[in-house]
Amino acid sequence: MISDVISTTKGLSPEGHVMTDVIEKNLKCKLSNVLALSGPCIADELAYGKPTMVMLGGKKIITSKVQKILETEHFFIKNTTDKTGIQLLGFYKNIIALLVGICEGLELGHNFESSLMTRAYNEFYHLNATINIKRHTFVSPAGLGDLYVTAMSPHSRIGHSVI
Repeated sequence: MISDVISTTKGLSPEGHVMTDVIEKNLKCKLSNVLALSGPCIADELAYGKPTMVMLGGKKIITSKVQKILETEHFFIKNTTDKTGIQLLGFYKNIIALLVGICEGLELGHNFESSLMTRAYNEFYHLNATINIKRHTFVSPAGLGDLYVTAMSPHSRIGHSVI
């Protein structure tokens, strides 16, 4: 029997399933043993010991155990039972970040990029709040935090030029 598995993949299967569902099905493991990790985490910053906070989604008793193992003085983990929500937001923020990158390429300015990002996130919120994603998840590190770092960090999107 497989112990705990942590998915850090941000995407959906061709059928629209989040990655923890794919893992559970293909590895035939218990739902409670598959967790999702999501949030704003630029690898370079984490490697250099910069403070990083992410979300770990799954059954509370399991996420608390894993949190104690993985958390360090610079790597903070907040637990949530909204495992599906943090994964859906991880997928959707990539779409918004691509739109922001297109706006940057077209030199539409930060005012427009910010407005587009806000409007797209607002639309997604109203389509999904309480149905697929818990309300509090939208303003968590895995929601708004991950969107911000992906759309705005020069180390996240390929479209950003790094000086």
